[in-house]
Amino acid sequence: MADLEIVKEEKERILKSIILKDFLNMQEYFLVLNDQERLGVILEYKKMYLTTEKEIEKSLLDVKKGFLADHKFQSVEQCYYLFLNKFLHK
Repeated sequence: MADLEIVKEEKERILKSIILKDFLNMQEYFLVLNDQERLGVILEYKKMYLTTEKEIEKSLLDVKKGFLADHKFQSVEQCYYLFLNKFLHK
């Protein structure tokens, strides 16, 4: 939702990885958070699930594929990607 919308292709890509109920729960949760709070959640889960460089790189690739699901990599998405890349590599 870096560009403030989830298009059909993006949602379909996400639903290949998780079930609809989990997607809807996460979406509802993230919609009430501001960007700083969202980053905090991501960094907390990083500690549990992204403990190696290989895991970080795979996750970033998945994020990029998600951004490209609608065949566009808009400037706001690029900014979010670079920002996330920086924080995940800390």
